[in-house]
Amino acid sequence: MLRHAILMALAFGIVAANMSGCGIPTVTPATSNLDILLDILQGKSPRIIGGTEAVPHSWPWQVVVLANGGLCGGSIINNRWVMTAGHCCTSWGFTHRPSTVKVVAGEHNRARSGEPNAKTYSISRVIPHNLYRESRSVIEQDFCLLQTTETIAFNAHVSNVCLGEARDDIVGRRCHVTGWGWTSYPGATASVLQQVAVNINDHADCDRRYRAIPDEDYKITEDMICASAPGKDSCKGDSGGPLVCQNADGGFNLVGVVSWGHDCAVPGVPGVYAKTSTALDWIANIINS
Repeated sequence: MLRHAILMALAFGIVAANMSGCGIPTVTPATSNLDILLDILQGKSPRIIGGTEAVPHSWPWQVVVLANGGLCGGSIINNRWVMTAGHCCTSWGFTHRPSTVKVVAGEHNRARSGEPNAKTYSISRVIPHNLYRESRSVIEQDFCLLQTTETIAFNAHVSNVCLGEARDDIVGRRCHVTGWGWTSYPGATASVLQQVAVNINDHADCDRRYRAIPDEDYKITEDMICASAPGKDSCKGDSGGPLVCQNADGGFNLVGVVSWGHDCAVPGVPGVYAKTSTALDWIANIINS
């Protein structure tokens, strides 16, 4: 009991430390329905699935994770650590070697070189959650922490997201997912960063929806959070990226990590994210070790 209390204190200490300026972009993101409509009218094509191009550098914690030849997303949680998905860090049960993983911060257009604040960072440690487990149907504790070999340089285009709190009550909230993943299912990845607004679903309802899918053995466990909106979803290539909700201070909390789902944007079937608040103890242990 005492050990748990100490770990929780450490976890909340990390959150409190991160709250100092965390989750507040220098470049304001387009988060209202009017903003998104104006983007579409200005020719920004709908992407992610059902989303639109993000205002460049308005989600400054978003990074590209290049792992063993694959594309994932990730979130800067402090100037040495990036959160991504466990399944982005492993293959066939083996953890990727740090030398096979790179993180690119400050990028908007992956097809264009020379963005002024974009920088590639090498990785010294790749640490999937100790309870990470992937089966044919579900991925549990889908978290992975990446430690960079050098300090991530914060600037107007690069900064960290807040971790949130264990008791975040966000069901029904309108939140945002970002990434460079598939823009249709099946499809191709995006060159420029995309965003989409989704609503946080009730956990029990999401579990019922997944268990009702025939010929599958899906379940939604306590370490997962679901989010959806009609015709909108994250998809392949977005894995590991952030699901963020705005907090009372105006900053953004990392409430989920893009994890898995039944295809992409299937009507009535939410996307599934690893629930960050359930991993605060683990994050504290790793970062303080």
